[in-house]
Amino acid sequence: MKRRTFTLAGTGIAAVGLAVFGSFVMKNDTASKYRGHVAVNVVNGEITYDDFGAKGAAQWWFDRMKDANTGELNFQEMARMKQLASQTHAAARNSSAASIQATSWNEIGPDNVGGRTRAMIIDRNNTQHMFAGAVSGGLWESFDGGLNWQKNSGFFSIPDVNINIASMAQASNGDLYVGTGEGMYYFFGTGAGGFIGGGIYKSVDGGATWSVLTATVPPTANNATANWVAVNKIVIDPNDPNHVFASTNKGLRVSSDGGQTWVTPGGLPATAESSDVDVPGNGTVITTASGKPWRSTDNGATFTNVGTSAQGFINSSLSRTEIGVAPSDPNFVYAFCANNTGALAGVYVSTDGGATWQQAAGAGNAQFEPFGTGQGDYDNVVEVDPNNKFRAIFGGVELWDFELLQTNPVGGQWTRRALEFPASLFNPWYVHSDKHVILYHPTAPGTIFVGTDGGIFRSQNDGATWTPMNNGYNVTQAYSVAIDPFAPNRDRAMIGTQDNGTQYVNGAGNTLMSSFSTSGGDGGHCDLSLLFPGATFQTVYYGATSRSNNGGQSSGDFFSERMTPTAYGQPGFAAFVTPIRLWESFNDPLSSDSITMVNDTIEQNKHVTTGATATYSGALTVTAPIANPAATVILNSIRFTVANSSATVDGSGNISGDATGTVQANGSYTITWNSTPAANQVVKAYFNVSYGAGTVFTLNSNVQGRTFSYATPTTINPNDTVRIQDPVQARLAVGFTGNNGIWITKRPLDFSATPEWLKIGGNRSLPSAYSGEASQMTWSADGNHLFVGTAGGSVFRFSNIAAAMDSATGDSEANGGAIANPTCVITCHLIGSFSRPVTGLDVDPNNANNVVVTTGNYGATQNVHYSSVGTTATSVTGTFANKTGNLNTLGGVPCLSVSFDKYTPNRVLVGTEHGMFETSNITAATPTYASSNANLDNVAVDMIRQQRFEPWHVPNAGCFYIGTHGRGIWRDDSSWQVPNSINEPSNGSSQPVVANDVKVFPNPVVDNSFVTFTTARSGNAIVQIFDLSGKMVSTQNYQQLAAGKNTVEFNAANMAKGTYIIVITQDNKRIGSGRFVKM
Repeated sequence: MKRRTFTLAGTGIAAVGLAVFGSFVMKNDTASKYRGHVAVNVVNGEITYDDFGAKGAAQWWFDRMKDANTGELNFQEMARMKQLASQTHAAARNSSAASIQATSWNEIGPDNVGGRTRAMIIDRNNTQHMFAGAVSGGLWESFDGGLNWQKNSGFFSIPDVNINIASMAQASNGDLYVGTGEGMYYFFGTGAGGFIGGGIYKSVDGGATWSVLTATVPPTANNATANWVAVNKIVIDPNDPNHVFASTNKGLRVSSDGGQTWVTPGGLPATAESSDVDVPGNGTVITTASGKPWRSTDNGATFTNVGTSAQGFINSSLSRTEIGVAPSDPNFVYAFCANNTGALAGVYVSTDGGATWQQAAGAGNAQFEPFGTGQGDYDNVVEVDPNNKFRAIFGGVELWDFELLQTNPVGGQWTRRALEFPASLFNPWYVHSDKHVILYHPTAPGTIFVGTDGGIFRSQNDGATWTPMNNGYNVTQAYSVAIDPFAPNRDRAMIGTQDNGTQYVNGAGNTLMSSFSTSGGDGGHCDLSLLFPGATFQTVYYGATSRSNNGGQSSGDFFSERMTPTAYGQPGFAAFVTPIRLWESFNDPLSSDSITMVNDTIEQNKHVTTGATATYSGALTVTAPIANPAATVILNSIRFTVANSSATVDGSGNISGDATGTVQANGSYTITWNSTPAANQVVKAYFNVSYGAGTVFTLNSNVQGRTFSYATPTTINPNDTVRIQDPVQARLAVGFTGNNGIWITKRPLDFSATPEWLKIGGNRSLPSAYSGEASQMTWSADGNHLFVGTAGGSVFRFSNIAAAMDSATGDSEANGGAIANPTCVITCHLIGSFSRPVTGLDVDPNNANNVVVTTGNYGATQNVHYSSVGTTATSVTGTFANKTGNLNTLGGVPCLSVSFDKYTPNRVLVGTEHGMFETSNITAATPTYASSNANLDNVAVDMIRQQRFEPWHVPNAGCFYIGTHGRGIWRDDSSWQVPNSINEPSNGSSQPVVANDVKVFPNPVVDNSFVTFTTARSGNAIVQIFDLSGKMVSTQNYQQLAAGKNTVEFNAANMAKGTYIIVITQDNKRIGSGRFVKM
C-alpha cells in the first residue's frame, strides 16, 4: 500500500494519508468523477473536491418546506400536518373505500442501494440481529448480521408512525429506543435542518411491537415551542436501563423512568441544540450544546462547559462537535469539531474524561479535510475502538483512523481508511461518502459497520477493506422517477436520488428490484426512451446532463458549447435538481421533419445459370414493405440481362431481343435465352413499378431503428420523388436559471453527433421574457407546448414548438443573444404566478388546455392550482383557480407532485410530504380529496408519472410510478390498461401488429366506414379510435348489440390523414382491436 506523508496543521506530528489503494492509481491527467455529494477533480495527480450535494440538497428541501409567511421552518405546523396525514391514511386503511380509485402501491426498488442512515445497533441478546434506521425510510432489521434486511413489521404497523429515524439505542435489559427527526445541520433557516420527527418510540419485546413515548411527541399548537422534532442521539446508562439520555433540537433531555417523563439537566443552555451525548457508566456524562462539549460528574444531573480555551479547547464558535469515549477507558475522549462553515475546526483529545483537552489536529487544509469543503455539520461521527483506547475512527465526507502515539503533548498518526470512489463492487476500499454512524461489533473484533448516505458498509478486518450491506434495504431518497416502457411485468423504472446518483431498476440485477447507477452525485430528473430502446437521460446537480445509448452502462455529455459556459454545473446555473423532460410520438401530425422516397428502377438478381438450360421462370417482386394494394409492374419497363445478352418486354408482356417468353401482369415470367448461357452467370431483371392511391408503405424514420406507415393519396409513377412527413418524433427539454435558458433539441436520439439545441426561453423570448429557476417541466400530448414551472412560482408556456425546424425558426436569440430572433416562431407566455415554488406540473393528456400545478411551503392555504385555458392563456390573470379543496384538513400539505389520469376524466393524484392523495373531481369548485396511500408508507412523494403510451405500444400503459424521498420507487395499477393483441413488434417497427379479430372496410377510409367485431354477449359496446400518439380522437357507444358478430358504421370524415387504431370494449374490457388508414 503506497502512502504519502504530510504534516497536519496545529501539530508537529507526521501523519500518513492514503494516496494509492491497491490498483487504484491517480492518473496524471485531467478527469472528473462523482463520489456521492462531491465532484472529484483529478488534475496532475492531485485531488480537489466540490461539495455541492449536502448544502444543495438542504437548500432544495428547505425552499419547498419553509413557511410561506415567515420564510423559516415552522415545526409546529409541520408536526400538525404530519399528524393529520397519519390519521387520514390510518382511517383510509381501515375503510373499505381506502381511495377513490382503489389505488394500491407496489414496491419496485431499489433493494441494493440504501440511503441516508444515521442509526444502527446490534441486539445485545442476539448479535446476528441488527437494526438500522434511515432518515426518511423507517426502521429495518437483519437476522443474519447485516447480510439481508427487511422492514421491522412492528414499527411500520403503527398507523401514524414517523419514519424519519436519526438515532437508536438498547438498554441493558433489552429495551429498544428509536429517535425520530434529523437535526444535524442548519444550512438555511433555523431549527432542525433535516426531516422532522415524531418523538421517541420504545419496544420492550425485542422490536416486535412499538409505542411512542407520549412525553416526546412534538407539540402541534402554533404557540408551543418546537421540542422533540429532532432526536439526534439516544444513550442509556449501562448501569440503569431506565436512565435515558436524549440529545434533541432543544437540548439534552434526561429520563429516569424509561422515557415516561423528562427533565433538562442543570447548567446546560435551556434550548441549545444537542447533537451528541456519551454515558460511559462511571458517573461522567459528556454532551454537546451549541457545538461545544459539556461535562457532568454527577451522572447527568448538572453540567459545566468544558469547551473553552481554559480547558484547552478551541475558543471559536462551532456548528457541531461529536464526542467519542473509549469503552475500555472512559478517561480517553475524542472530539471532532466543525466550524460555522462546516469545515474542520480541529480534533481534540482528553485523557482525563473530558475535563481538559489537547489538540490532535487543527483546521483542515488541502491535505487533510475529512469534511470536504464544509459538511461537518451534516456528516460528523467519531467512535473509539472498544479494545484500544488509543485508536478512534472519524467519519465525515471521508473516513479516517487516528492512532494516538503520545499523550503529552498529544500526537499520533492519521490513516485514510476508505475511498469514496469509484463506487464499484470491485473496489474493496469503497465506502460511500457522508458517514453518520460507526458501530463496532461487540463480539467480533475487527468488524465495523458504517452508516452513510449510501446505506451500510461493513469491514471484517479492522477497516482495511469494506463491503456494502444493503441487500433488501430500500430507503433510497428519490427526487424524480422515469418509466421503463419495456418492463414485461411493469416493474422497471429509473430515479434520480439523494447522493446515490441516478439508479436504474432494469430487471437485470441480482434481484428484480436491484438497480445500477447510470451516473453519480445527486441525480436529478431523468428519462427513458421508447423510440430508442436503451436510450437514457440523466442529470446531476446544477444542470449537468448526460445521455446513454446502452441502457445507462456508459453515458456522455451532449450539450452544445453555447449551453455550457464556465458556470455550467455550478450553483446558480440551474436548480440543484435539474428538470428535463422527454417527449416522443409515433405519429406526430404536426411534425416538420420529412424523408424523401424516390421510385427508382428496381434491380434484382433472379437466377444463377446452370449451363444446361436456356429457360428460366420466376416472378418480379417488389422489395419495399407494402400493404395492399400491391405495386403494379410496368411491363414495358422490364429488361433482363445475362452476361452480354439483353432482352426487353413490350406493353403486352412479350419478351424480345436476345430471348423470348412472356411476363404476366402479376410479374411472373418465363424467359428462354436464344443461346444457352454459360454456368454461374447471373440473370438480372430491371423494372419500374407504380403505386396506386392508398398504397401503404413502411418507411424508415429519421429516428434510428424506427419505421412508420405512409398511405399515398395519389398514384406514384416511375421515377417520381415524394417528400413524406416523418411522424416519428422525439424532443428533449432542459431548464436552467434565467438567461441560462430553456433549451430543446429535436434530435435527442441521434447519437452520431451533438444534436442541435434551440434556446427557446431566456431574456429574448417573446412576448414574455423567461426568468427564474426552472423546477418542473412537462409537454402537451402533441409536443407543441412546453410548460415550465420555476422555484419562484412562475409558470411559462412555450408554444408552436412543432413548427420550429432549426435555429432560424426555433431559437429566441440572434446576434449572439444581443437581440430577439425576428424569425423565431416559438412564443413564450407567463401564464401563472404563485410566489411559492412550483413543485409539480402536469398537462391533461386528453386536453392540453387543462393544466394542474402544485406549490410547496407550509403555512399556505392554496397548494393545488388548475387551469382550463392552458394553451390559450396569454397572462396570469384568471388563468388558474385554487383547487386545494380539503387537502389542508387531511394533512396533504405541502404538495410536492401531481398527475392527471389519462384514463379517468377529472381524476388527479397529488404527492405530498406525507404520502399520496387524490380527487376524482378536479373541475369542481372545491374538489374533495381522499387518501390514496394504500400499501405505501407515509413518505414524501417528489414525483408522479403515468405511462401514457397505449397498450399496443407498452405493457404498462396507464400505470402510475412515484419517486419517494426515503422508500424508493412504487407503482400503482389502478388505471393499468391490460395489453391486448396489439403489441410492439420485435422487429423494432413503430407500427403495431394487429390481430385479425376486428375488420375495417373499406380500408383505407375516406369518410364513413364499417367495423366488424365479435361480442361474447348481447348489450352495449364502445368503439374508440386513437391516433398513433395514443390520443383518442373518437368514441361512440353502440347499444343493443347481439351476441356474436356485429357490424357497425363509424364516421371518419373529420379525421386527419394517417393511420389509426380502433378499439372495441364491452363491460370495460377490451374485446378487439384493429387498424385502418384514413385517406
